[in-house]
Amino acid sequence: MTIVTKGMAAIVGAFIFAFLNPLAQAQESLSNQIESILEDSAVAGAGIVVVENGEPSIEVYWGQSDISAKTNVDPETLFRAGSISKNVTSLIALRLFERGIVDPDALLSEIAPEIKIRNLWSDDAPVRVIHLLEHTAGLPGSSYREYSENKPDASPSDYLQAVGEFETRWPPGTLYSYSNAGHTILARVLEIASGKDFDTLAREEVFGPLGMTDMSFATYGVDQNRLSASYTPSGQKEGTWEMVIRPSGSLVTTPRNLAKLVGVYSTSARNAPAGYLSEAAVTRMRGSETGETVKAGVSDGAYGLGTFAFIQAGHAFYGHWGKTEGFRANMGYLPNTGSGFVIMLNVVDESAAYQIREALATYLTRNMDQPESVETGQALSESVTGKAGHYVLATHNMPLRDWLFKALDQKMIEVGEDQLTVIGKGLTGGGSVIYKPAKGGGFAADDIPVATATFAEVEGQTFWIDRDAYVRVSAFEAGLRRLVLPAAVIVSLIAVLHGLVWGVMGLIGRGPSGLGMWTRSSLLASGLAFLITFALFAKYGLVGSWTDLAQIGQVSLISLTLAVTSSVAVLGALASFALVGWKTLSDRSLFLVYAWPASIVLSSLAVIWIMAGWAPLITWTW
Repeated sequence: MTIVTKGMAAIVGAFIFAFLNPLAQAQESLSNQIESILEDSAVAGAGIVVVENGEPSIEVYWGQSDISAKTNVDPETLFRAGSISKNVTSLIALRLFERGIVDPDALLSEIAPEIKIRNLWSDDAPVRVIHLLEHTAGLPGSSYREYSENKPDASPSDYLQAVGEFETRWPPGTLYSYSNAGHTILARVLEIASGKDFDTLAREEVFGPLGMTDMSFATYGVDQNRLSASYTPSGQKEGTWEMVIRPSGSLVTTPRNLAKLVGVYSTSARNAPAGYLSEAAVTRMRGSETGETVKAGVSDGAYGLGTFAFIQAGHAFYGHWGKTEGFRANMGYLPNTGSGFVIMLNVVDESAAYQIREALATYLTRNMDQPESVETGQALSESVTGKAGHYVLATHNMPLRDWLFKALDQKMIEVGEDQLTVIGKGLTGGGSVIYKPAKGGGFAADDIPVATATFAEVEGQTFWIDRDAYVRVSAFEAGLRRLVLPAAVIVSLIAVLHGLVWGVMGLIGRGPSGLGMWTRSSLLASGLAFLITFALFAKYGLVGSWTDLAQIGQVSLISLTLAVTSSVAVLGALASFALVGWKTLSDRSLFLVYAWPASIVLSSLAVIWIMAGWAPLITWTW
């Protein structure tokens, strides 16, 4: 046989093998599907690894890590993993737990008295180490100030000293609220207990034993030529955030290295070095032991140790997600199957990330039966019957935005004979979901294979908890919070338009004078200031890029403008209310038909802002 003939025979043989081999076909189909999703997305570059039998089976490296330099993504490209960092920090803690170096139930005040936390419930509900891991310490999430801080080698102590004192928002051990502070405080606890700095712990407890080379909790510890740039969906290059909360979000890794963690978790550590981690420890990472959901028998649906459950292709996967300055990362696995995945993108494109997760999950579960639904069917207890009503989000991770999300995210719960109907009623909507009581406790949503939700009583208030917690309020309060924001925007626009008309009338000598001028001026100032505050905060503090967030996390033109306009908005609204009332006594003009509702709406929002700490709106503090 000639060399050409042999080559042709090999090609034909490979083609026939691929054609006849269902696995090869499925793998090729998945790779093509992933590339098709990426081509239709805003993503510049991506690294994706599928894990089967505890090892990588499919790897897709697509696009560019640096658009201007035309550098392609390859297996050596490094991405930032964002909050997947918490999984690694939790793994370090778990290793120290197993060796008895740290007690998860230890009081934080005893193991690390240097960490100052103001806890009104310290006598009955002190902060424990485990609360930091499971986000049940009642600590807030990120502040805008954190986004503006850049210190590549920041230690946990640096962060603690910068903040000074933390404060719990409810009794520790009760409600979940995602907190970057928690895992950074945890890192300091691990340092104190072990006598080693955090980076040394990461190398000795995770990176070294698992062979994760070129992995770091900061960009300065890796080859800069291999580190991907990141971009906004519009293609603008993002800056680099050298965060002071490094244990919570600064992990840098290749997708292949991160896939080693997936291999460990999905095989219950059977493919890890001997004695590295027990099967019980891996199981423990997937569930919670604190919080009101656990008391109701709902552990799988709660945040565990750097790990949470999410439903993809109808199956319960476990893992963590991450996002930071243009990077989006997902890590997920199916317990005891050896299967999972890693997705790392250098553009935050949530639609693309979801589509890829769904494609990967569908592939990994293609030969699996759909999981059995949680056993339900029993009638609701009498104690649940009285819990119908309106609920608003109570555990938003940024206290500064809490009032806003109480308007955006609301639920109305209707109680039937054997089910609950939870209806999205906030400004963002949300449809309706049917929940049924689960045999083991809590409630399970339709088509969800685990129970995730429960009711709880905390500090005399009723909460509906489905990871995040919603507090029951009166129909009036829910309606006020929901309606006052859009009403204020509309009134503010009218006030500005009215001011323009008034200005034109003034040019021709027919403008108002005396009390009428002051009343109109206060409405105009308040309306204009509200609109400016809304627009700037939405752009820079709500939907902005990391660079936008960093701008209001420091004293800048934008942050100072927010402080001034928020103050003018509130003062103008309250002044208009007083002036309209006075004008009513002296002049019952047609103007009052507009002025009364306008001043009432603006003053209502002003009161909410005062209670929320938005008068003035200071965004550059810890």
